[in-house]
Amino acid sequence: MGSHQLEGHTLTVRLPYRSRDNRLWVAGTDDADSAPFVFHGLDLLPGAGPDGTDLAIFHYEADGAGTATLRFGLVPAGRTLIGPEDTRVEDPAAFPAYSATVAVP
Repeated sequence: MGSHQLEGHTLTVRLPYRSRDNRLWVAGTDDADSAPFVFHGLDLLPGAGPDGTDLAIFHYEADGAGTATLRFGLVPAGRTLIGPEDTRVEDPAAFPAYSATVAVP
C-alpha cells in the first residue's frame, strides 16, 4: 500500500490514494509521539502513484537519534485522526492505515 525510506536523518513516506474518492492521507501521530522526527511538509502529486493513482508524500527530518512509529490514515477530506475533536473521525480503525517504525542511530 505505501512505503517509507530513511536517508540519513530524512524520512520520506509515500502513500497512494485516489482523490476522486474524496479521501486523503493524514498523520495519526502527534508531534510529541513522533520524536525524533519533525514534520517538514506534504506533497500531493496527481497521477504519480502506482497504476495512475495519486500520491501523498510526507517529509520528516530527525533532529537526533531515536525510534518512532508514525501512523497515517486514509480518511474523508476535511477529517483528521488527531487534532480538534470536531474534525476527528469517530472510528480510526474503520479506515485504511499505514504505519512505519523508523530508527535513527
